[in-house]
Amino acid sequence: MFQRIFVPLDGSQHAEQAIDIAAHLAAAARGSVLLFQAVDLEPERWPLFFHRQQVLEAATFTAVAQAQAYLERQAQNPALMDLHVETRTRAGKAAAAILREIEATQADLLVLACHGPSPWSVGSVTDQLIRHAPVPLLIWREDSTSLGQADLQTRHSRRFLIPFDGSLWARVALEPVVALMQALATHAEVSAHLLRVVVPTQGEPEKASWLLQQRIRQAEESLLQAGKDLERLWRRETASARPPAITWSVVVDSDIVRAIGQAILPAEPISGQNGTRSPDLLLVSAWGVNEAEQRRLGSVAERLLQRIRLPILLVPVGALTQMLHSTVQQFSKRGQ
Repeated sequence: MFQRIFVPLDGSQHAEQAIDIAAHLAAAARGSVLLFQAVDLEPERWPLFFHRQQVLEAATFTAVAQAQAYLERQAQNPALMDLHVETRTRAGKAAAAILREIEATQADLLVLACHGPSPWSVGSVTDQLIRHAPVPLLIWREDSTSLGQADLQTRHSRRFLIPFDGSLWARVALEPVVALMQALATHAEVSAHLLRVVVPTQGEPEKASWLLQQRIRQAEESLLQAGKDLERLWRRETASARPPAITWSVVVDSDIVRAIGQAILPAEPISGQNGTRSPDLLLVSAWGVNEAEQRRLGSVAERLLQRIRLPILLVPVGALTQMLHSTVQQFSKRGQ
């Protein structure tokens, strides 16, 4: 699935660390890597004299040339050896330029290294990409040990935590989840833990307790089915490889982010179908039955990025919509 991997760079060494991850995934999928840099000169901050058209055009031309030279140097990274690599620049605000280029190049995964006080700190460019990207995002924190260069070369097993709400969106998101698991399974054994967070209801104690028990039972049935769907998708893409070990658990909590955080750093082993150790990666998609709830991914993901040091695969609503539309088209062609 991840054949064309998009890596936006901002000139920092932190952002460049995403290249190793992208190269690993591209090699596993026999895909390509596209290195991109947006050039934003912010002329509104210049003295009035520099707003003249000729000055702006000359400055933009120089900045774009410098950015292209920088990307070509990054393309010489040893991790990219034997891979098809493209470099592109575009003038404009970073988030808007990245989104336009993703569409123009038909990329299918964005790998982003997120770091401290910079143009890409959570809440600015990263926040806009989380909310509007038409493809999944693999966001790697600079202080995360998982998916670092040394980790990619030495880790022999990986565990994924997949918050799953049972919605149509969550089921569609299993496809990129499996694609990432399979890409990382080329050098390590992978396993997955499905987590369902059930939010308690308010009201009369007796009625609220009955409703809660009903939701827990429905959640358990949903997780059992999701496990089967994961195995089916895995066998569809890699019939010869053994499916990953899959466990699951249901927790009751009024705060989704808090429940996910406790599952990542549990005081006790996660309960459920077999005990599990703490995960190495977190996989999050939009959830909810309506657009307002689905758009909550932006705020929830931002809180997760601020609190959790794991790499996170985010599947925004735009990406889910694109995948669902593609699936419908495939079924339509088969029926013709």
